[in-house]
Amino acid sequence: MYCINVQVEYLVTRLFDGGRVMPHHVRNAGTLRGSLTIKQEDDHVRHRTTLVARFTPQHQIGPRVVPPLYDVVLIASTGDVWTLAGYERVTSGALQQEYFLGQSWLVTPAPLEDLRKAEAEWARLATILDSKSSDLTP
Repeated sequence: MYCINVQVEYLVTRLFDGGRVMPHHVRNAGTLRGSLTIKQEDDHVRHRTTLVARFTPQHQIGPRVVPPLYDVVLIASTGDVWTLAGYERVTSGALQQEYFLGQSWLVTPAPLEDLRKAEAEWARLATILDSKSSDLTP
């Protein structure tokens, strides 16, 4: 049995850090590649269902994680660039209090070379399946 898991990947750039707008060179250096999911989830803090965007980086660099974006909304969609906005929940301080900070993400599809790799993988698997099916025919 052959399983093909071709997942669409995105580049996500966070625009704020600690509630402050990041300069362009800092935010561009922090652009990450990975998978994006947006779905309704139960929010036990707000006692309601909310739309949550979660980003899972392809490779984790350092201890920083991208916090989920709660109450996410699509602000703009221009060509292949989306702007998502919502708030992050960040635990900070000596008392480890939870803070809600406004955040926006710029989301773009991953570069095309990944599609070429996926096409090459499909072609390789098709060749394997053809050879297996020819072995089965008498």
